[in-house]
Amino acid sequence: MPIPDDGNNIEADQLLVHRSNGKSNGVASNGRHSNHIETAPNGSAIEEYHQPPSGPIDNKESYDYESDIKKDNIPTREGIDGTTTALGGTFIVSNAAIGCGALAFAHAFKEAGGLYVGVIMIFVCACLCSLSLLICGYVCGLCRSSEFHEMGRELLGWVAELLLQLCLVVANLAACTMYFVIIGDQLELIFIRTTGPEYFCSDPWFFNRKLTIFLATVICVYPLLLVKKVDFLKYPSLISVGSMIYLMIAVVIKYFLDGEEVHDKVELNYQPDNWYSAFNAFPTILFGYQCMTNAPPVYANLKKKTSATWLQITSGTILICTVVYLPTALFGYLTHGTRITSNILKAYNPDETLIFIGQIGVMASVMMTYPVVFYVARNAFDPMYTGVRKLFDTSYDPMAWSTRRRIIEATCWYLLTLVLGLFIPNIGVAMNFAGSVAVFFYFVFPGAFLVKIGYSRREELGDNLMRFVIFVGALLFAFGCALFIQGNYLALETVLSSKSEPSFCEQRKLDAEAALTTTPFPGP
Repeated sequence: MPIPDDGNNIEADQLLVHRSNGKSNGVASNGRHSNHIETAPNGSAIEEYHQPPSGPIDNKESYDYESDIKKDNIPTREGIDGTTTALGGTFIVSNAAIGCGALAFAHAFKEAGGLYVGVIMIFVCACLCSLSLLICGYVCGLCRSSEFHEMGRELLGWVAELLLQLCLVVANLAACTMYFVIIGDQLELIFIRTTGPEYFCSDPWFFNRKLTIFLATVICVYPLLLVKKVDFLKYPSLISVGSMIYLMIAVVIKYFLDGEEVHDKVELNYQPDNWYSAFNAFPTILFGYQCMTNAPPVYANLKKKTSATWLQITSGTILICTVVYLPTALFGYLTHGTRITSNILKAYNPDETLIFIGQIGVMASVMMTYPVVFYVARNAFDPMYTGVRKLFDTSYDPMAWSTRRRIIEATCWYLLTLVLGLFIPNIGVAMNFAGSVAVFFYFVFPGAFLVKIGYSRREELGDNLMRFVIFVGALLFAFGCALFIQGNYLALETVLSSKSEPSFCEQRKLDAEAALTTTPFPGP
């Protein structure tokens, strides 16, 4: 029988990837290797092979990677009991998708060129994400995989697996950098409310943005990266999802609280000057729907591994995300128009209690989510490092060095994201980087999977269906590569050209100067 998981010994390295409770598919939820033993009709034992642990080697159990060779007669994953229902899978995948990406959706409308095209882009991205999720579910059932990089290895070889692991590390690095930028934004708004804009804009040294980000993260975030188990962070996604739902409600309420006089003064664009500017919104919106890497473990633990079940999960996930994202972006843009900031909370008056509560919630969720994202990245990076190290040093014992390696990895990761977070001007830049890497999970590899499936199963599919599958796969692959180039170009252009948005104090000064130039002098 599959090994049950009582939910009390969840490894930190698997927190974000394995969010479901209950029994796992022959692999314990703490990431340790296990084999499924069954009895044949003749009384002999049949051992079902499962993949070795893909996460960091922190336990003291020895494991021989060379002797544990994969058998060819693997039972189909459909025969392994799961515990997750369609409703449970929907909430798991949607929790993985909903996050701080909602902060920049209103700004994505501005980047796209207007209100109408922004709404259209959300629905286009939702449809494309649905297609990618459906492809991931199909490939999971075909390859009997419980990790995204396992699908790459089964269909495309070890090179694809290595590229997928690297993409996962880079995408999470960009996400953690964005979290530090968000922390800096929220700290500024909190200081403005507590001390007043006049005192804050007098620029005292202890309100320096770089200093406050460092102090806040080294005290509240860095210690969480050093522990082996973080059971108290099992449900940080609930804080994040709750904060985003509150943000959506607050944005909508704030719009209706403003009078018509305020709405009339807002400058709005409804359509872009150039049609290709609509693609500027793709990286940000796609990052908000990012949940592809969570699809394989959810599918592997489904009670009913059918196309209908996965279609329900896909539809429910995209619907929940769109219901949260669309009102936030729509009413946020209607409230501020072309003056919307990359972080929507920075566009509001920090003295408003409704918005201030949202700022506290967002900062708390970011501080709790950062360690979980780090452990997922470490889960991908650590086996790559230990594998390369053993190639050059056969006597190297990964388990003996696990504690020191964990501290070194956590420290290097923290310092790298800290440096990037201190010098990246706003979350829009970080989100463009993160979204451009996420297209590998959305389009590039799913497209390559379809091309491989089309060629390898051409006799079963027939000529016409084979051509269609290969065409769709090649189209997704090319589209993903184009988005990757475009997203990085936008981010680099913003950084190199110093086209950053003004800070609160700079904007306050500009508004005061504009008021002086527009105010008529009294007559004689």
